[in-house]
Amino acid sequence: GKDKPKDERTRNWTIIVYEDSAPDNWRDIVAGLHVPAFISPYHDKDVRADGSPKKPHWHVVLCFKGKKSVGQIQAISDQLSGVHVDWEHC
Repeated sequence: GKDKPKDERTRNWTIIVYEDSAPDNWRDIVAGLHVPAFISPYHDKDVRADGSPKKPHWHVVLCFKGKKSVGQIQAISDQLSGVHVDWEHC
């Protein structure tokens, strides 16, 4: 038979928050989600393969009790710094 479509929902998501586009209260927005969240140390020294600097940012891991879709996570990302959310199958 035909393969079922992938369930592109999961409980754990990572969002990148860029300093130059995040609202001042972005941490309050994350806290207001009332889910476990892990915020990385500030990344201000990352470089691309060609040696050019990446924009300063944080990685935020959100851990939900139930599965969330890309659209649901995009709505959260839009509140933080508007980074496009992609589904990546690991």
